[in-house]
Amino acid sequence: MGIEGLGHPQFTQAMYATPKSPVEAGVEDHDLDPFIYDCPFNFTFKQALQHVGNPGMLAEVARLHTLVIRIPIYLELAQSIQELSTAVHQFQKRFNDVTGQMVIHFEATKKRLEAARARSCVQVALVDLACTQELQGQFYWPKIQGMPEDPG
Repeated sequence: MGIEGLGHPQFTQAMYATPKSPVEAGVEDHDLDPFIYDCPFNFTFKQALQHVGNPGMLAEVARLHTLVIRIPIYLELAQSIQELSTAVHQFQKRFNDVTGQMVIHFEATKKRLEAARARSCVQVALVDLACTQELQGQFYWPKIQGMPEDPG
């Protein structure tokens, strides 16, 4: 096992993997704290780990170190994303509430204008203004019923 440099090996280590029976060392196998906290700074622990002769175990310990470093970063990012998601949800709720209020006001305004017969009143006023030629064409509204063209 090793790392190849530019034309020559940078680092080589002879590794032998042989099946071994489980060893009773009087420690708890589920306690991985030494691999997490001690191993990166403990030369003798690293040397013992290499002496085991299991490249898969070395790879798993290296992966464990990488994950231990990355997990707090990802947890912080997850917290930031959760805060952003909460803020977006609150904004969306307020936006929907305001939009709903605008629709309610819109519908109420339409009903008040219908109740006041605004369209009929404006229609009569436009016809009167058109007949007396006070519109003078500049304010002509093409939707006046009964007047297909400009009265001027």
